Amino acid sequence: MNTPSSYEQDTVLDSKEFDRLYKQYNGFAYWAAINKGIPHAERDDFVQDVFLLIYEKYYMLKDKKYEHARITSLIKNRASNYRRDTKKYKHAELIETL
Repeated sequence: MNTPSSYEQDTVLDSKEFDRLYKQYNGFAYWAAINKGIPHAERDDFVQDVFLLIYEKYYMLKDKKYEHARITSLIKNRASNYRRDTKKYKHAELIETL
C-alpha cells in the first residue's frame, strides 16, 4: 500500500490553489489536446485527466520556481500518452471487428 511521504502530506492542494492552477493552465491543456490531434469529443476528458494528475502530483509543485515548467511538461507528456493510448485502443478495436 502506498502511503504519502511526509513531504507529500505537507503539500495539500486546497480549492483556491486548484482554481488558480485551473485558470492558468486550462487553455494550455486544450491547446496541447488540439496540437496532439486529440479528437474534439475527447478533449474535455483529456483536460479532466490532466487536472486530476495535477491534483495527485501537487506535492511536486512545492517549489513555485519550477511550477510552470513542471505543469507544462506534465500536460505535454499526458497529451502524448493520451494520443498513443487512444491510438492503441482504436487499433485493437479495429482488429477485433475483422
